[in-house]
Amino acid sequence: MNELNDILRIYMLSHIPEKAPDLPHPSRSYQGSKLFNDFEELKELDVHSVLCLYSLGTFPENTKLEKRFVIYWWIGLGLLPRTSWEKAKMHGNTIYSGLKEKGFLESVHNGKQNQVINQCTINPTVRKWLLSPNVSNVIFSFDCSEHSSSPFFGEWFKERVHINLDKKYLNIDNVPINKELQEVHLGSWHYIEVKADNNANETGPKETMSINHIEIENPDVLKNLSGKTTYLSLQGISGIEEIPESIGKLENLMILDLRSCHNLIKLPQQPRSTLKKKLSHRTRFKKLIGWELPQESWFNKLMVLDISGCFLLDHMPKWISELCNLEVLKGFLVGRVGKKKESCQLGDLSKLINLKKLSIRTTTDMSPEVFSGFNSLHSLLILTITWGKYKILDYSLPKNLEKLDIRCYPEDDVSKLMNCAELTKLKKLYIRGGDLTKIPSHENWKVEMLRLRFLKKLVSTDWEEVSALFPNLNYVEYVGCPRPDKFPNDGSCWIKEKADNNQNEAKLKASVEDFIGPLNIQKTPYIRKIEPFGSLRGSVQEMDPTGITRIVKISICHSEVIDSLAICFERDGLTQCTNRWGGDGGNIIEV
Repeated sequence: MNELNDILRIYMLSHIPEKAPDLPHPSRSYQGSKLFNDFEELKELDVHSVLCLYSLGTFPENTKLEKRFVIYWWIGLGLLPRTSWEKAKMHGNTIYSGLKEKGFLESVHNGKQNQVINQCTINPTVRKWLLSPNVSNVIFSFDCSEHSSSPFFGEWFKERVHINLDKKYLNIDNVPINKELQEVHLGSWHYIEVKADNNANETGPKETMSINHIEIENPDVLKNLSGKTTYLSLQGISGIEEIPESIGKLENLMILDLRSCHNLIKLPQQPRSTLKKKLSHRTRFKKLIGWELPQESWFNKLMVLDISGCFLLDHMPKWISELCNLEVLKGFLVGRVGKKKESCQLGDLSKLINLKKLSIRTTTDMSPEVFSGFNSLHSLLILTITWGKYKILDYSLPKNLEKLDIRCYPEDDVSKLMNCAELTKLKKLYIRGGDLTKIPSHENWKVEMLRLRFLKKLVSTDWEEVSALFPNLNYVEYVGCPRPDKFPNDGSCWIKEKADNNQNEAKLKASVEDFIGPLNIQKTPYIRKIEPFGSLRGSVQEMDPTGITRIVKISICHSEVIDSLAICFERDGLTQCTNRWGGDGGNIIEV
C-alpha cells in the first residue's frame, strides 16, 4: 500500500511510472474463483489502464456511462495525452477496448440492432474488490452511500476535480470553486438519447434513460474558475442563458461541453482586447525588430466544443473560426442571414486546419452563399447534417469525408449534392428520418457500413440492387423503414462475416458433392420436440427446432408465478426470437 501511494504521488506530479504497481494479493478464500482470475488479469494491466479503471469508481454501481463521456473524463484527469484530441481518443479507445476485453468493463446494449456499443458499466465483482470499503485489501476507499465527489485519489482529487453526482439545484455552497480545479462537471453524465427536431419524420421505439432535472441558481459561480481548468461540462443544466466572458480566458481549457443547455441564448463574447487592432507606429517598430507583443488568450487550447441541443442560439460567434486547435465542433448553426459581421459562417471554418469532426443544423432562412467554401475543409473526416424543412440549395461536401450522417432530409433525392464523385473515401453512410425515397449512392463511393432509420417514404428495392450499389458493404441496418426484397436476414441488420460463413459452407458442400457424389448425412438433432403435458387450458405455442444449434437466452416475466416467457435461439448462424408466450404482467429477467 505504501509503495502504491508513492507511485500515485509521483504520478500526480506528471511523471507516469513505466510499470504498473504491485497489487495486494487476495486471501486464500478467493483461490480458484472468478474473482481470483480477474485479479490475476488486473496485475497484467499497465499503470494507465489501472488508473483509468479506478477513476470510474467515482460513479455509483451499475451506472451506464457513455464512451464519449469516459474519454472526456480521462482527458480531464490527465490520464490521456493532451497534445491533440485525435491522439487522446486513439489512446483512450485502446485502454477502453482492453478493459472490455478483459471483462473489467461490460458493454450495455442499447437496442438489438446496434453493432457498435457505446455504453458500459464497471464489472460489479471487480468494483467490489477494488473499491468497496468493506474489503480488507482495498486499494482506494470510496463511500458509496454518501456519493461524495472525492473518492480514490484522496486530497489531490478533492482539490482538482468536482463532479455533480446527485445535486438537482446548484449554488455557491455545493459548487466549491478553488484555484486548483482542473475538471469541473456540473451537468449530467447519464446517457440520454435526444430526439431529432422533426418528430413527425423520425418515430420509433427509443430506449432512453431518465435524467434528473438540474438547475443552477447563480451562473456567476462560473466566473471564479481558474486558468488550470482543462474540462468544463454544463450538459443539460437549465437556467443558464449566457456563458460568461471569463470562460474564454481559461488558457488551459481543452473541452467545453454545453450540450442540451436548452435556455442558452448567448455564447461568450470575445473582449475587444483580444481582437486585432490597428497598430501604432511604435508598436509596428517593436514588431518589426522582433519584440514579442503580449496577447490575451482566448480559447487557445480548446480541442472540443459541443453546443448541440442549444436551440435558442441565433448565430455563431466569429471567434469560433479562430480556434486553431479545435478538432471537434458539434451543434454549429447554419443559415442565419442576420448579423453577418458578428456571426461565423460555414465557409469561415476553412481556417480550422485541425477540424476532424463537425455536426451542423440548418435553419429555414438559408441564403445561396451559405455553403460557399464548405468543401475546402480538407481535414474534415466526420460530418453530421440535420436539415430543416425548406427547399435545399446546391451544395458541395468536403471530399475527404469518411463518415456522413444525414438527418431529416426534406427532399426525395440528393440531386443538389454537386460533388458526389469526389467523395472517394466515404466508408460510413447513416441516414435518419426525412423524405428520401432512394438511397444516395455513387460508383466512386467505398461505403462499408450503411444504416437507414425511419425512412417511411423509402421505396423498397431488391437486395441484389443494394449490393450492386455498395459492393464493399460489411454491415447494413434497416430500422423503421421497408427492407429490400430477398434481404438475407429476418432481423433488421446484416453482417457480412456471418453471411460469408454460410456461403463458404454451401460452396464447400457443393465442391465435395461434385467429387464424391451427393451427401446424405443424417445429423443428430441437439434439440428434440417434447409433447405438451399438464393442463389442457390455454393456447398452444409452437417452435420449430429444425436447424437450431443453441439457445441464446430465455426471457421470463414473473411476479409470484411465471406470467410469460420468450426464447431466443440461433439457427443457421442467425439469432431469432419467439413471441412472448403468456400474459403481459410481471418483471422481466433473462437467463
